[in-house]
Amino acid sequence: MCYVWVPYLIAAVTAAGSVYQNNQNVKKQTAVIQEQVNAQASDESDQVARQARQERARIRAAAAESGVQGASFEDALNQSFFNEDQNLGKIQNLATRSTNAQLSGLSKQNYGVAIGTSLVGAYANNASFGRKSDTGLQLGAKSTK
Repeated sequence: MCYVWVPYLIAAVTAAGSVYQNNQNVKKQTAVIQEQVNAQASDESDQVARQARQERARIRAAAAESGVQGASFEDALNQSFFNEDQNLGKIQNLATRSTNAQLSGLSKQNYGVAIGTSLVGAYANNASFGRKSDTGLQLGAKSTK
């Protein structure tokens, strides 16, 4: 009588193992995705910073050649810093949104696959379905009365 529950226990353990394995795979894929997005965002940020430094160098050179100093020179430099900060913020925002979108799709896809395959596999491989147990009951069969 006791062994009738063994297939259900096996199914539960198989499902739990599959979910655990799936979570480990998701963590690995998450790390890879975050690394790729961060590398791309870092490259773009470096390029924006380089362009901003070049722009400020041109502003300083133009101001030195013409002898301009004061508010207009400082305004031009401040505008350059502001533009750089805006561009860096946009890059960071896009990187975060891209990572979140990729991870959301990854988690939903893998979670559904893990649950579906583990439960179907556990029940399909269950040896006691359709066989008689010691109680005289036949699981999965129609009544003969």
